[in-house]
Amino acid sequence: MAKRLVVCPVCSGDLSVSKVSCAACGISIEGAFGACRFCKAQPEHAAFIEMFLRHRGNMTSLAGELGVSFPTVARRLDAALDAVGLRGDPQPAPAEAAQVQPAHESARTMSDAARRAVLEMLDRGEISAEEATRRLQEY
Repeated sequence: MAKRLVVCPVCSGDLSVSKVSCAACGISIEGAFGACRFCKAQPEHAAFIEMFLRHRGNMTSLAGELGVSFPTVARRLDAALDAVGLRGDPQPAPAEAAQVQPAHESARTMSDAARRAVLEMLDRGEISAEEATRRLQEY
């Protein structure tokens, strides 16, 4: 079965479903039907979400299957969540975050680079999960 069209081939507008039918009995129902949030996902995002679910959300296991680092899996998950509208409000850029946080909090916030370094050490097996958790919670 072909994937449902979600974008108009003429004007690139959003298409909506207005009729569904049953192949078994032939009944047809017309109306306004909402689109599935996953219908608009690019094939690579849909495939990643499927793999993520197959691994029951275990990003370390998924990283092993894909042959990539834990941070790479985390970035791909963020991109897939963005694609289907599940990530929520994007995180502010570092410059914006510094403006939003009071000075005493920004001094204690672990940088993205430091957080990534801890996760990469964990991914390489250089530190235990407990040690990574401790380091990440210190900030």
